[in-house]
Amino acid sequence: MRGALAAGLLGIPLLPLLAVAATPAVAPAGMPADLQRAALELNRLMQLPPASDAPVSLAIRPFRSPSCAVPGSASPGSLSPTPCLSSLELPPVLAQSYFVAYVFALRAQLDPSSDPDLLSALGPDRTVLLNGARSVPLEDGATTACLLARELAALSLRQPQQRQEAFARINAQLAARIRAATGNATSAQGKQDLGLFLMSPLLMTLSKATSPATANGLSATLLRSGHWRLLQDQVPEVAAAVQPLAGVTEELAQRTWRDLDLYFAFALRDRDALLQSQRQEAQVQALARLADAGIDPRACAAVFVPPPSTEALAPAISRYQAAVARRTPPGRPLSSRYQPDSRTVVIVPDAPPRTSAP
Repeated sequence: MRGALAAGLLGIPLLPLLAVAATPAVAPAGMPADLQRAALELNRLMQLPPASDAPVSLAIRPFRSPSCAVPGSASPGSLSPTPCLSSLELPPVLAQSYFVAYVFALRAQLDPSSDPDLLSALGPDRTVLLNGARSVPLEDGATTACLLARELAALSLRQPQQRQEAFARINAQLAARIRAATGNATSAQGKQDLGLFLMSPLLMTLSKATSPATANGLSATLLRSGHWRLLQDQVPEVAAAVQPLAGVTEELAQRTWRDLDLYFAFALRDRDALLQSQRQEAQVQALARLADAGIDPRACAAVFVPPPSTEALAPAISRYQAAVARRTPPGRPLSSRYQPDSRTVVIVPDAPPRTSAP
């Protein structure tokens, strides 16, 4: 009785298995209905092992790439939380390059909701984000639970921390490769300058005296772009490795970018392999958690990428059938609070039981 009263005060009812009809709840004023439904699912899933050791926030927002204003209208050096990236700001040789894809990956890392292809993601401060622009999955409780369980699994596996460490190693390797290539370019530029000096010292001296040191056209255009500002902000070591190309001729810069773009492709490959491995690991744990909650894990085939295989589903289906047979009554809902300013629900896990001192 006390549990039911507490649930009513929080606006979160007791959470039965899907086979049992849920008791309608009165949501806090202004709380969207889809957020309320998702919060109910998240509350139930957080009651199951592996237990959460810290609060988890939940928000639903449309995942969209930020729209761009007129190219060049942004003030130099400014960087919004989710900057727009316009290919019109880039030199033609870079507009369809792996460099661009790498910078887009950095933006998605900075703000996952800037990737419209995602159905769910982990934002900063243990926030689970659901893509409100993809309304079909959110209309079904089971598929929404699949997405929530996968993000909970990523948290319990500490994947965000592991991802940051792995990205740091990938970026360090990328910067080292770029430094070697730009070092070769500046060395070649030095040899060209030396040859010109040996041919005509007076002409070389006059040329240096009358021509200010400016970046070549390709580099100058790149350095004014939003892509460059984002690169400097997120991976300054990579930007610093690219910077020396501004001091060589346009021909040398274009030739060197062919190698650099290959190195960005390698970095993207390594990032994608890491993300795919983590996603599959989280999905395996999510299937087990869903099964224990009495949710048919086969529903996840609609939203998991790649869909779970028959072999991966088999143990989860056995757990699901056992959970349905037991029909274990739901536990007391975890504490939660709605933050209307950010339209976020924060769910707080139960404190672990205290052990008596010896």
